[in-house]
Amino acid sequence: MKDKIGISLIPLKNSNLTLKYAIRAYREDIKLITISDYHKAGSFYLSMIKILEKVKNVNIGTAVTNTLIHSPWELANFFVSLKKTYNENIFLGIGTGDWYLFKMFNIDSKTAIDNLIRGIEIIKRIFEKEKVNIPIFMGAQGEYMLKISTRICDGVIINLANEEDLKKAIELIKDKSKTIFAISQTYVYEDEEKAIREARKSATIIYAGMSDSSIKLYGYDAEIRDKLRDLILENKIKEARELLKDKDVKRLTICGNYKEVKEKINRLLELKIDKLILGLPMNKEQKRVLENIIKILK
Repeated sequence: MKDKIGISLIPLKNSNLTLKYAIRAYREDIKLITISDYHKAGSFYLSMIKILEKVKNVNIGTAVTNTLIHSPWELANFFVSLKKTYNENIFLGIGTGDWYLFKMFNIDSKTAIDNLIRGIEIIKRIFEKEKVNIPIFMGAQGEYMLKISTRICDGVIINLANEEDLKKAIELIKDKSKTIFAISQTYVYEDEEKAIREARKSATIIYAGMSDSSIKLYGYDAEIRDKLRDLILENKIKEARELLKDKDVKRLTICGNYKEVKEKINRLLELKIDKLILGLPMNKEQKRVLENIIKILK
């Protein structure tokens, strides 16, 4: 199972802790390590450099960054430098950014998609000019993004945790010979209630982040999504989390006790994906969840 599993780390302000968790995963033969790019978290740049300084023969990349808070030239030159310095198996996972960033930059989703496509074209030209082979994987969830992902990129990273939802997404991918990663926030504990309680934090953000296309494709409730966004913008986080039912949390994340999570991982791995990336929490639970993941993968 381990050869098809990756770990996604939200970079902490203390990048030494992010490095510590990456090394812990690698020593347990988890060779795919991705770094997310959350605007309130630490620097994915610094985290990737520190990991590459200490870990060799690793498959590492972003899952995912975006062209709203980073320019294509900035991203391309950073990844070129990484590749030329460390010569490891490095990839660039990139998407549009989420609704919160759209609101921050006062743009709509169409503009964000256009920015992403133009950004990928620029990055490709720089990679070609510098003669580096760095795969680009598109972060996609909605219908249009899934359809264009393998047309303009080397693969796709799909942020879904439910088997039926993931099946629908995979069907829309045009070139299934290219790399297909699935990624999901993961919460595994001895106690199922604890897992759901912790996972609710991520599930709320994930539901609020669903585009109109994703809502329609997977059958989520746009009214609930909009209420979640309003409450998040008003900083009423507790009220937002209470809107979700336990079944919503279980659909949007991989969560549960050891047995439940292991069974769900196995079901997801039966689908036509190359790797399943298990996303760790951002908070102090990161270490505990990682240890519990290692335990169930043995």
